[in-house]
Amino acid sequence: MIVAAYVVATVVLIFITPLYGDPAVVYWTGKVMRSTGFAYDPACSKNVHQLCVRAPLYYSLLAISQQYYRIVTAVLFIIFIYLQHRISGYLNINGTLFGLLSPPIYLLFSRTYVDTLTALLSSLLLLVLLKDSKEGLSKLFLFLVPVLLVLVRETSLSFPIFLLTLLFYVKSFRRKLLVLMFLGWIAGLSIYVTYLILSGGNAYSDFQPHIPTPDEVYRSIIIGFTPILPWEVSERDIQSYLPFDVSQNVIFVILFLLKG
Repeated sequence: MIVAAYVVATVVLIFITPLYGDPAVVYWTGKVMRSTGFAYDPACSKNVHQLCVRAPLYYSLLAISQQYYRIVTAVLFIIFIYLQHRISGYLNINGTLFGLLSPPIYLLFSRTYVDTLTALLSSLLLLVLLKDSKEGLSKLFLFLVPVLLVLVRETSLSFPIFLLTLLFYVKSFRRKLLVLMFLGWIAGLSIYVTYLILSGGNAYSDFQPHIPTPDEVYRSIIIGFTPILPWEVSERDIQSYLPFDVSQNVIFVILFLLKG
């Protein structure tokens, strides 16, 4: 009952939260896609003659969803919760506790649903790995999920590192499944490169080798303990997401709790 109430409350919040940030560029992206056939990222496009292509699947969904943006978000959220419930069953974790420990707060505060797509696909991959992967449908997901991950986030280019890590933990007879996942990653990368060439746009990625900054170290630690993304929350974000005015003191307390 607690999880059901949590799901209903979050869905209601999704539908009453005003469009802001990335969701607000849905219409811009849609107009460009209707004219060119490709969805471009307005944030990294310097001008109309130098359009930038990022995360083809994510921006294509933005362009296609248009006024149904909230419906897509709600559906992704419900599927995510269902997958979390299944995972908790395989791990013998209390479903209610597990559901409340993994609230997709980023649905409200990260200003996009790219995080939801990533979490959903990652949860699906984990669920398939926990199950008996000998089934035909499981093998299909093991191939398909890496394909979609590459088309959702540029950081999925590092997916082979994850596979190398799994190599030391899985039994020898299941290692051939890692090959299937690697082939899926290759297929996703090929689609991404083909999309980039056909679009005529510029590739963009902030995924570059470098010495981590203190802020990046903080982010990685927070990600390890909670799915909440506090560094993306600002004073302007809080007020923009709420359908009513809030005093500065209340906003300060909210930011303190999120970032503390």
